Formats: sequence, structure tokens, C-alpha cells
Amino acid sequence: MDAHASIAHLDGATVLLGRGREFAAESSAGPLSMKCVLDGAAVWRTGGREFVLRSNAYLVLNDRQPYSIHIDSPAAPATTFCVFFSHGFVEDVYRSLTEPPDRLVDDPSLFVPLEFAQTMVPFGGAMRDAVSRLQAGVEAHDGNPDLVASLAATLIGHQRAIAPRADRLGAIKASTRAEVCRRVLRGRDYLLSYQDRRVSLSEAAREACLSPYHFHRAFVAAFGTTPHQFIVEQRLQRAATMLAEGRRSIGDLGAEAGFASAGAFSTLFRRRFGLSPRAYRASQNRKIRENSSEHVR
Repeated sequence: MDAHASIAHLDGATVLLGRGREFAAESSAGPLSMKCVLDGAAVWRTGGREFVLRSNAYLVLNDRQPYSIHIDSPAAPATTFCVFFSHGFVEDVYRSLTEPPDRLVDDPSLFVPLEFAQTMVPFGGAMRDAVSRLQAGVEAHDGNPDLVASLAATLIGHQRAIAPRADRLGAIKASTRAEVCRRVLRGRDYLLSYQDRRVSLSEAAREACLSPYHFHRAFVAAFGTTPHQFIVEQRLQRAATMLAEGRRSIGDLGAEAGFASAGAFSTLFRRRFGLSPRAYRASQNRKIRENSSEHVR
């Protein structure tokens, strides 16, 4: 195994930061956990499904849910960031967010089990910030429990946002809406897992067990964008992150993000961010220098 890891034990969670070109492991009794990939790609398998994670999405695995992880990245090491929450910690955060203060005082030890949906979730600004703060805290040996609590609260917010998406689907029965939403999320997982290559609408719909037309219509209703627009945006966001990190040449970066040609990547990137990829990287470098100067002063 060409891999190494560092482990940090915090109030509320244990954080594992791993890096390597090859790695494989299985777990059958892990706690509620969040799986992220900071660089490269890693594959988690659970419940008969495969989730290929990159830096623009995360996955939550429930308490005692068996899974395996596999990394095969000969070109460059992959970096994983996994948060294993202490038993009851996320549930306690959930109670504090959803129950009135008098109930929390009257029954402070009540345990309310949570079941997270098995779906990859694209990184939004709040989640990226929460993960970045926790990562910085781990690297600085900062055991501030607020960092873990903030991450847990953001996870809960994302989970609670799934039900309203089901309500947008228009089916008469709530159970039908929930099932269609589950299938659409499964199709979205497929798009995210294989964003580095061209995935047809038919492929994603087949993974969702829906007809192409039904999948397209339900996807637009749930997310307000077409499957094609969604995956292009995810590729652009991932490319922007890689540009800011500055570890790859611009020529290689577009292909890794899933764009068919350098010209297509540059055109779409400029249209989305108002700057060419090269100018965007320069702007991010200026921000880093300015922030460094602020800290020095």
C-alpha cells in the first residue's frame, strides 16, 4: 500500500487525513462519518453501490454501515479527509437545532438516531468553509470543538434540504415523490462519480431506473437545472478549486476536470467566472498574497 495517514482526536470527532497512490480497506462497524477527497479521486462502495468522490462532493455513511474504500492513482497521490463523529455528537447537534430549549433542559440525555440519505452532496460555500476550517484546525493542532459542531450543523442542513426537493416533484402521493427523489439523487450520484468523462442522459437515467425524459424532467424540478448544466457547473467549480490551489498546469487541468478540449474549457470558464483560467489563477494568487500581508501586519 503506497499510502500514509495522520489522525487527530478532537472533541466530537476523529479526523483522518490520508494521502497515497494506492490504498484499499474495508470497514464493517464504523461510526457516522463524512468522506471527502481534497485532491484526486477515491472510490467508496457500500450497499451495492459505487461512489467516486472528488474535491467537489462529499458522502456521509451512517453508523455501523459497512463499506470499502479503494484508491488507484498512479499519476499523483490522492488526498482524503474523513471525519468520524463520536457516537451521539451529530444527533445532539440536531436536537439543539430542532427542539425548543425547554425540551433540551427537561430531557438532556435523549438520543434521537439520525439516518442520512445515501447520496453524494456537491460542496457549497458553507460546507467548503466548514471543512477548510476543520482541516486548518487539525493541521494547527487546534482542538476547538466548535469546528466539529459547525461541520455537523452544515451536514444536518444539507440533509434537511432533501425533503423540500421531493416536494417539488409534483406526484400526488408523498411516497411517490420520495421514491422519485431517491432515484433522481441516484442519477445525480452517477453524474458526479463519472464527471471526468462524457455521460449520456440515457446512462444517468438508467442508473436512476427512470426513462430519460422522466429523469430529465424530475431533475429539473428537483434542482432547477438540467443534468447537463449541473455537471458542467460541477466541472467548472472543480476546475476553479484546482486553479486556486495551483498544483497543476492549466493545460492538464481542463482535461482532468472532464472537458473535451482546452478551448471548450477556456470558453466555458471565462463565461462562468468572467476571467480566463490563467487570469483567474493570477487573481487567486493575489488574494493569497494580500491575505498573507494582512496577517503579517
